[in-house]
Amino acid sequence: MKRHLWVLCAALLAASPLAAQSRLYVFDSSDGQYHRVVRVKDDRPFFLDKGALVGAGDARVTLRKADEYAPLFIAVNHKEVDVSGGSFLTQTPSASVNRAIHFKAELVSPYWLDDVFLVLELEFSDGATSILVREVGKLAPRVPLPYEADIGPLRNSALRQCKVHLFAQGSEVVTSEQPLALREESIGRMIRTRIGSAQQAGPRPLLCPAPSYPEELRKSGVKGRAVVALRISPDGSVAEPAVESATDPAFGEAALSAVREWRFVPGVKEGRPVETRVAIPFGFDPSTAAVR
Repeated sequence: MKRHLWVLCAALLAASPLAAQSRLYVFDSSDGQYHRVVRVKDDRPFFLDKGALVGAGDARVTLRKADEYAPLFIAVNHKEVDVSGGSFLTQTPSASVNRAIHFKAELVSPYWLDDVFLVLELEFSDGATSILVREVGKLAPRVPLPYEADIGPLRNSALRQCKVHLFAQGSEVVTSEQPLALREESIGRMIRTRIGSAQQAGPRPLLCPAPSYPEELRKSGVKGRAVVALRISPDGSVAEPAVESATDPAFGEAALSAVREWRFVPGVKEGRPVETRVAIPFGFDPSTAAVR
């Protein structure tokens, strides 16, 4: 028997607090405490204090481990990380060089994301470590963002490793930089945590990017609908998605393409994850679609 998950996906994601594998904290010299960073403007971290956004006056930041990544994804394509020397800090020949990292990549996400920022976790040959941050801004669904930033200065020691983290609204998201096995293990852990000790439960969306409005229909400005039928496997993956109906074939294909990327918390029966069949309706409106 099929169940209909109407706007459940968007509603659950909006209502669920985001947890992350790492969180970024900045030191506030006014109270001697570290505070969780929720936004970065240029290279300045901001945190919340009694509901107000406060810019940190101190550059000391640290990454602290948390339980999960946020259930969001950003692809990091065509990444380049170069270390270069800049201008001398003084006019004397013996002065140290202001070295910096030039980071370049194309960032793509299937979601609307605000307050995105980049964190580079660096390890040097002398054993020292450093954390550098830089604002990214907003990402529109499936609209590639060419991104470049010069971040520094760096130590005068060879860079051994550069680990890339991406955050949205203060939570680290899943990225293509992470090994596939790590991503799958992290998603599996999210699913197991959300199942918990439930004995009976229906399926719930976990990773469900909205479909893109078809480019070939954008000029027409037509609204549309599509319904996709699928099986949710006991591990939360999508199996055998098929267009059940669509007001235009292009809407059906767009919905089908999105659903193939989805992951669910599976249904539970007598304490065990079970397969569930569902039919998911989608609405398409060019006025609310991302502009490429």
